[in-house]
Amino acid sequence: MAEIPFKSTKFRVARAMRSGYIGTTPTNLGTHTLYNNSTGANMLVIRDISVGCATAGDLIVGGITQTILGAVAGLAVPLVAGMSTLAGLHYYADTATAISVDWFAGAGELAGRFPHDFPLAILQPGWGFAVQDKTSAHQMMCSFIWEMLDPADVYFRELMDQP
Repeated sequence: MAEIPFKSTKFRVARAMRSGYIGTTPTNLGTHTLYNNSTGANMLVIRDISVGCATAGDLIVGGITQTILGAVAGLAVPLVAGMSTLAGLHYYADTATAISVDWFAGAGELAGRFPHDFPLAILQPGWGFAVQDKTSAHQMMCSFIWEMLDPADVYFRELMDQP
């Protein structure tokens, strides 16, 4: 079996969006979510994330969720000026609800980056990726870059040379 890299390593700028938002200082936990609001089967592939907090040393965590926390906050715009807006909404919440954690951005001001060729997450419709500052009452900022792909373009490996 030969492993094939993620088919969509070629970044499609015409299918890409970005959003950034500096949250207000929360009473509880500042939480940003990129949510796939596609009305079809399109998936969102998170290509880049940048998170930071106003206070050095805060732990920033992330995780896949089916819960929308907060209200639409960050303006989602096409990466190519003049292109149509695609799926993806950036939400912000001041919440006491802790998210399920499957990713750690680290601690410190502007600690969270994702400098890899593979995606941070692939979101089916109705799913999101949430990022949260685990210290209450600390301001947090977050930006996402994602592309919208047809499910046929999303796969991880293919079996080759079958007997």
